[in-house]
Amino acid sequence: MAYAYPEVWLASAVNAATGVDAHPVMAPEDAVFPFVVYQRTGTERPLAINPKTGNTPVCTMQVMIYTRSYTQGKDIAEQLRFALCDFTGNASGVTIKAVALVEQADGDAEPREGETIPDYVQELTFAIRYLE
Repeated sequence: MAYAYPEVWLASAVNAATGVDAHPVMAPEDAVFPFVVYQRTGTERPLAINPKTGNTPVCTMQVMIYTRSYTQGKDIAEQLRFALCDFTGNASGVTIKAVALVEQADGDAEPREGETIPDYVQELTFAIRYLE
């Protein structure tokens, strides 16, 4: 049995909206800036006697945008907000019922080795309702 995960949709949607590569959990050392790292931070499943009928869990996905400039990160965050929020439909083999941005913040800047200008991080948290 093949399963469809909202992570597959999210990675595809990030790339389509921004042209930026999206990596699960951790970016490779040779990742090209700007890039996105995403990970599932939780899943809520409704209580049901028969979970195969209409089970619509909500997963929480953290999306971290890594850029060389602060404004570039803000721009990519806005592109993602407009592209992902309120999306519904079938994409990348998964049925997305609802997407909401539940938190947005500046992340901690990460120092670059041997440089005074850091890499910048934007953090977005999305709630995604999907069919299993």
